[in-house]
Amino acid sequence: MILMHGEIYDFENDKNSDSFLDMPKTKQINLFNRWKFKFKDKYVSQLGIKILSESRNGGQFKNIDKSSVLLYKLGINTNRYEAFFKAGASLNEDRDASIGFVFNSSLHELNSYFGLTNYTGNEQSLTGNLIYQTNVFNSENKFNAGLSYNYKNTDEELNATYLDTNIYKTESVPGFFVQYTYSYNRTFTAIAGIRSDFHNSFGNLITPRLHLKYNLNENNSLKLSGGKGYRNADIIAENIGLLASSKKLIFKENLNIEQAWNYGISYTKFFKLFTRKGTFIVDLFRTDFVNQIIVDMDSRYDQVSFYNLNGQSYSNSFQVEVILEPIERFEINGAFRLNDVHTTINEKLQLKPFVNKYKGMLALSYATKFEKWKFDFTSQYIGEAQLPETNMLLEKYQRPEKSPDFFIIHAQITRQFKWWNVYIGVENLTNFTQANPIIAADNPFGEYFDSTFLWGPIIGRSIYAGIRLTIK
Repeated sequence: MILMHGEIYDFENDKNSDSFLDMPKTKQINLFNRWKFKFKDKYVSQLGIKILSESRNGGQFKNIDKSSVLLYKLGINTNRYEAFFKAGASLNEDRDASIGFVFNSSLHELNSYFGLTNYTGNEQSLTGNLIYQTNVFNSENKFNAGLSYNYKNTDEELNATYLDTNIYKTESVPGFFVQYTYSYNRTFTAIAGIRSDFHNSFGNLITPRLHLKYNLNENNSLKLSGGKGYRNADIIAENIGLLASSKKLIFKENLNIEQAWNYGISYTKFFKLFTRKGTFIVDLFRTDFVNQIIVDMDSRYDQVSFYNLNGQSYSNSFQVEVILEPIERFEINGAFRLNDVHTTINEKLQLKPFVNKYKGMLALSYATKFEKWKFDFTSQYIGEAQLPETNMLLEKYQRPEKSPDFFIIHAQITRQFKWWNVYIGVENLTNFTQANPIIAADNPFGEYFDSTFLWGPIIGRSIYAGIRLTIK
């Protein structure tokens, strides 16, 4: 199978007349090629490659201050290459025994500039997993075990007016895992697993997890889950948008690996409404961070500080979702989520910035017979979010403590043919945009400039069309 995607955006739009492009000029091409192999119904394998090349260029395209001849430009050029291989073999059909191998490698190259700041990042990664599974005693008891190896080499260079630094990081993480699954009469399922990874910088990392599912009856089920997770953050790459500001990046200490406990409960009910099937889902999840990399934008207006968590940090998420199919091929999906996310910043437990307290979604999808025509409509509700403090700035640059709530609407029509389809759609139908998203746009090389204060869309109504071609 071959998939290709290309995109060119070469327009200059400045809706709020701040001299900055609302959307960067973009050129992108994606290529995905996958081969599948099968031997004697016992051996299967896949081989594939992915290639991405993208350039984005934005910033100022004209001067507001005619006395200045220097424009604030930004550009991000990305090249990414991936290759993967998957293979599996059936060893014993009576015991449902099999073995599988998954291999993935990638090369990621990034070159960027933001005004007078330059940042380059290169990453090579390799991942391998060997997995074995079999029934134990009977089909109600299943055992999984495996070996894994993860390698990542990162080379970053940051050249700014206040700092020149190189960051080299090599991660080598061999590990193994075991998992036991018990199923009883399609009523109860328990999955218990644990893995151990030896990180060359952070030592042995133990990751337990437990999943329980109980079917109260054929229409009602309850799920419980819990576990631990680790993540080694790439700070600059993950916060690259901060480079498009006058803020200095300050690393107050050596940053440890992030780790957190996550647990939750989920209830699912299947029902009928006027003889048509429906689904009702309620989820409640909580995450407690043992360590988290804090991105402190509040302590000083001219700095962003990174340091390890010193206090509490947690996330509570409650979501209700309803899925209906009132008539054949017409689906309605509605969901509402409440987020309660607090973290300790500068020794104060507070709402985490830029996290929306409420989110809602209503999606309508209809397809004609044989799916020749598809019609999709999506409406999103975005609730208020806590914003970083700006009371230290000049009065004309100060912003409210919270962002307003708003709605976004998207729609698309697709006509499908045997090997290809054509589509047309609109994004942000209501044309809602954040007013004056850039702080101190009139002085981009000054001490108050900040283009990261984004809580809503900056692109208005956008109409698009395209063609998808699939080669098998």
